[in-house]
Amino acid sequence: MNPEILRLYGVTTRFEISRIYKESIKITKYGFLIGREKIIMPGSYIFEVPVIQRFLKNIAPISRLGLFQVASPTPILVNYSKEKRKEYRDELSLFPNYLSNNSKETIIPCQWLPRVARVTANDIREEWHHQLQNNGFWQDVLRNRTRSFSPLTKWETIIATVPDRLDGRAFITRYVNALLPFNLDVEENTNMDLLISHAYLNSYLEEYGAFILCDTPLGLLDCRLANNWADGIIRVLPMRSFVSFFEFIGVCHLIDGRMGWLQLLELRSKPIMQWAIEALICDILFQSKLLDKAIVVSHYIQPKRARMLSGSDSISEIESRLWALYDSIQPIMTDIVNQQLSQTKPNISYSWLSKSLLRSPQKRLFKTSDLYSKYRENGKMKANTIFLVHGRNSTVVGSVRSLLRAAEMNPLDWDEVVSWTGTPSPPTLEVVKLGISTFSSYTHYTNTR
Repeated sequence: MNPEILRLYGVTTRFEISRIYKESIKITKYGFLIGREKIIMPGSYIFEVPVIQRFLKNIAPISRLGLFQVASPTPILVNYSKEKRKEYRDELSLFPNYLSNNSKETIIPCQWLPRVARVTANDIREEWHHQLQNNGFWQDVLRNRTRSFSPLTKWETIIATVPDRLDGRAFITRYVNALLPFNLDVEENTNMDLLISHAYLNSYLEEYGAFILCDTPLGLLDCRLANNWADGIIRVLPMRSFVSFFEFIGVCHLIDGRMGWLQLLELRSKPIMQWAIEALICDILFQSKLLDKAIVVSHYIQPKRARMLSGSDSISEIESRLWALYDSIQPIMTDIVNQQLSQTKPNISYSWLSKSLLRSPQKRLFKTSDLYSKYRENGKMKANTIFLVHGRNSTVVGSVRSLLRAAEMNPLDWDEVVSWTGTPSPPTLEVVKLGISTFSSYTHYTNTR
């Protein structure tokens, strides 16, 4: 819903605000279903997005559960607005909410997420200077103007000082253009817009280890972000791939329609849904076409479109169809993955993600004692099994997991231990106690080696 990114992709000129709101809700639903964490929104949206109050009212059910958070330097958004007024001091009429002194209009019932580790303007500044180096965007722009009489070094200096000469204004294209030593053509202006928006998004995604959905009904909206599997980081996922999958099994309209936020929360906790999401992510990130190949070879028969059902009935219908798909294609997927892993040396990320697809989601539905038996040997926990308890830095957690798996260790996911409790949303303390009590013998073993 970022106004500058929507403008960049022509969304605000192609769609009415009501359509933008409707599609934003749909995009948020899929992001919530695909991810296993909270939704994060920049605090500036409260002031800059016209339909924000309607949006916040819609997602109130998960907001009350702490699954929707607003990121800003301060939890008192009235104080935050005072700082933002400086950024848009030349055109405050665009965002009248920044002028409001009514605290009730600017403090919302959402959890606050501190935005203190990074500053967006600084991250954009860093990328701006990086693009002045060899093979950067600005070097290409300057090379196109080598026939001009003005010295290139002078232009470089002027461009390099743009962040400082903004004098605290927002780092956006229309403010930057006024400070450049020459006019950009249409293509160059678009590339600069993408440069700034890319740095803006990346600033948030890197701080919180988050991802965004691209290839949405509103547009691509990825600002040239890319996944970096060298670090095991997911930054963007195409919404279209997930929509197409759910349309294929005939349940997309159930997710888009009557299913509310709490039903989505329950659905995403289902082991079979987690398996489907992992399979789709594996296909997307590694272009393995694993699902497509398995479906074709298995002669899976595409089901008819499900009839419209209530929220709880929709969950049962989606589960049933996912299990039918799993039972049909899993043997084929096992053969394909094993063949791929034996023929090549895939990177660690592909290896563990694809292997995780071969684990039956059914095991999470067994009795706890049956689950434990998989990880026990001669009455004791297997030495390579680890219950990993961690904080919210997903970048670090992903690296640790990759390292452990590379060392042939078996770190169990939090969601897996959660499923052992028998309830979809157990208290955190209950999960921790279960994990500690279950893996106590292994802990004793490692402490005595």
